[in-house]
Amino acid sequence: MTEELEQAWKTVFLNVFKSMLWEKQRDLLHYGSPHLARQTLLTRFALNDGLSVMRADSENDRLRYLLKAWRVKNPKRGFHFLRTYLQMLYPNGFNIEQLWQESGKAYTTALVTKEEAERKQIPHWLTSRVRISITDISEDGQQILQYISTIQSVIGARFVAELTVKREFGNKNNPSKLVVASGFTAFNLMSFQGECRLPK
Repeated sequence: MTEELEQAWKTVFLNVFKSMLWEKQRDLLHYGSPHLARQTLLTRFALNDGLSVMRADSENDRLRYLLKAWRVKNPKRGFHFLRTYLQMLYPNGFNIEQLWQESGKAYTTALVTKEEAERKQIPHWLTSRVRISITDISEDGQQILQYISTIQSVIGARFVAELTVKREFGNKNNPSKLVVASGFTAFNLMSFQGECRLPK
């Protein structure tokens, strides 16, 4: 009789626990490793960490990988992480190029890609400007604005990102490109009030 009563209580407890607390308990266990959590918690942690992932919510495996890499905060991750991030948002629909400046001209007036610099055979120097071109057909120039802060934090403070949305027309042998939107990102990192003096 005692064993039957104990078994009945155990069954009732387990049923109540599974129906009311199981999901919450699982979520709590995943707070230490949110990349293993279910979709809603995974997305919440990604957004809380500053990782904008609006377009990638349905891609669980990619988001898990990205969040795990993001939380490591490896200072050398740079362009590799940026490529992974953009691949998740725009699969095979982007290009990243660090820009070169022609030596004889004023800075930012003659920025070109590495291939263009090699073709001109004029001295160039590598700049801190990075051109990120989005060629994905679904990008209209508005969605990319949601990802600017994440992109800037990934590539580091010394780089300035130029975001470009491109449309390609024609065929593979003779493509034509149209730039829909382009611009450099700028961030006010600090503001001062009062006067500044150099030390004597």
